[in-house]
Amino acid sequence: MSPGFYRNVVKVQKRVTFNQVKGIFGFTDSDCIGKISFPATQAAPSFSTSFPQIFNGRKDVQCLIPCAIDQHPRISSP
Repeated sequence: MSPGFYRNVVKVQKRVTFNQVKGIFGFTDSDCIGKISFPATQAAPSFSTSFPQIFNGRKDVQCLIPCAIDQHPRISSP
C-alpha cells in the first residue's frame, strides 16, 4: 500500500464513525475489526491522492465510481 493510499484510508477512518458503518453495512458489535475497518480501504481509491504516481500529484482529478443498484445502501442520496 502506497503512502498516499494509506493516508486516505486513515482520513476516511477518522471521519466515519462505527455507528455509521454499522448502519450502512449492518455490522454488529461482535463483527471482527478487519470487517469493520475494510470499508475505509474500499473508499480510498476514490481519491486521486491515493495514486500520486499515476496523477503526478494532481489533486483536481475527478473519479467516476461505477456501481449497480444493489449498492444503494452504500450511496448517500441528497
